[in-house]
Amino acid sequence: MSLSSSGGITIDFRIQHANNFWRIQISAGGDLQLREVVAGVDNVVTTAAGAISNGDRIIIKADGETIKGYSGTTNP
Repeated sequence: MSLSSSGGITIDFRIQHANNFWRIQISAGGDLQLREVVAGVDNVVTTAAGAISNGDRIIIKADGETIKGYSGTTNP
């Protein structure tokens, strides 16, 4: 998947149902947001400006209460 100049990428995970899940959003400029949607309310948990570039691999590890994200061209 490549970043387009007109939009971004959205990855939903830990989906319980339509109103409860976690989301990674990556803008066309490579800015990343980790968001938590609870009862349909979308909350930004953290952000990272310019964290993602075209060609980067994105890995999300959700283990118990911990969520870790990795990006780059090699494995963490």
